[in-house]
This record gives sequence, C-alpha cells and structure tokens, in this order.
Amino acid sequence: MSTPVVADADTLFAATTRGLLIYLDYHGPIKLHWSPLILDEVSRVLVDTGRKQTPKDAKAHEARMCDALPNALVSAIDVQVQFAAVASAVRSVKDTHVAACALTSILHCSIRLTGPRYINCFAPSNCGSHSISRSPMGWRYSVAESRICA
Repeated sequence: MSTPVVADADTLFAATTRGLLIYLDYHGPIKLHWSPLILDEVSRVLVDTGRKQTPKDAKAHEARMCDALPNALVSAIDVQVQFAAVASAVRSVKDTHVAACALTSILHCSIRLTGPRYINCFAPSNCGSHSISRSPMGWRYSVAESRICA
C-alpha cells in the first residue's frame, strides 16, 4: 500500500526532491498530493529565485507536474472546507492550507506532511484533539472516521 504524502512548496521547490517524489508516486511507494495553493507558491518562488524566467514558464512547469500525476491535485474548494478542522492544530496560519490538504486528501489514513517547517508547525497542546503525533520521520496527522462525522 502506498503512503500518502502532502508536499508543501518548500519540499517541491528543489528539482531533485520534486523529481524524486514524483518518481516515487509513479512507481508506488507513495501517493503524492498537493493543492493549487501549494503549486502557486512553488511557481512564484521558482520565478522569484530565477529558476524559471517568467510566470508563464513556471505555470507550464506546474502543468507538467499535474500531467505527470493527475490524481495528485486536491481542489482548492475541498481544501478550504477543512480549514476550520485543522486551524487549531496548526501553529502558523500560513500552513493551514497544507494541513487542510492533508485532511482532504485521505480522511482515513495516516498522512505524512513533508517539509522542514513541520517540525514546529503543530502546537503540542493540540496534538491529542486532532490525532496529530510526532514520529521519528516527522509529524503524522491521522483522522478517524468518527472524528470527521462528529
């Protein structure tokens, strides 16, 4: 079974890491997910740092990513619906969309949030109420069906 992974922009920024994650999804060990907000941030940073010359080049690159993994994209509307469910568990407001993407992606599985910020993004006091726990490899956000329906 594939491990679901939500990659934030800082993880998808580096070409080697981005390529590796796409390769791993394509070959089965992981199931990669991202949202339009995450992809927009990747595109913006690629242009800001000069890795892509124009926003049009960055958007073309984004389209190739989506073509490579058509099931990776989680719609912005679906992500926004989960904002309230994850807001109290996320220390940084700007990372709410990533946790909401994870919650939206797979409600019955453990989701690994990748990126260096996730070492500190969840407030420890909120871990119990949202089934968030720290593992040796990073944070895991698990959601039981009863918590979603309640």
